[in-house]
Amino acid sequence: MVNEKEIVEEIVKRNREMLLNIYEQYDKIDSVFGRRLAVVEVQCDAIKKELDTLGKEIREQYYSLGRRMELLELQVLKDNNK
Repeated sequence: MVNEKEIVEEIVKRNREMLLNIYEQYDKIDSVFGRRLAVVEVQCDAIKKELDTLGKEIREQYYSLGRRMELLELQVLKDNNK
């Protein structure tokens, strides 16, 4: 007949194994999500750089357009004065 000590030892052994399995699964999940987060961070950095570049280009085009409009206004005024 199995005594109480052996039963308790078996329960403790199984609980430890289960806990180790849980830790292993957590580490795997953490590793997978860690890699995914790293990929997302790299993609976000790339998107930010692209948006910064596009913003700079838009500002340049905006100022260029403003200069062209001023020149056209001056040309119209000049033509009207003739």
